[in-house]
Amino acid sequence: MAKQMIPNTGRDVIVSMNYDPTGLAWVELFDNAPLGWAVDDTDISHPEPVVVGSLPPVAADTAPVLSPQWAQFSGGYIVVPDVVRMLPGDFFTWLGTNGGATRAVRSSMKSNDLNQAFHQWSGGAP
Repeated sequence: MAKQMIPNTGRDVIVSMNYDPTGLAWVELFDNAPLGWAVDDTDISHPEPVVVGSLPPVAADTAPVLSPQWAQFSGGYIVVPDVVRMLPGDFFTWLGTNGGATRAVRSSMKSNDLNQAFHQWSGGAP
């Protein structure tokens, strides 16, 4: 199994999700510019972002609530591969409520677009 690094060529942002120990009480969002994508040559359809530092730990098993480790912000949408593609405000709501969750969503994001979207959303958040 060989991994290769494909440099990031766009203005994408990786939204990382750091959960409380249960994975259900809260999630803190932070963002990183990706350096590129690590691609396993045996499974090229599931690349992983490469960022300065590291991605947050994987959340505890929270089924039926989905708790992604990261998402990609590109072209105005937040994408969790194979799961959702949404506008930021819709994604923040989904992250807090999917599968019956009542999880608080907090942000430490620095990207202007994401920070603005979060502050706009949090004013009327469920």
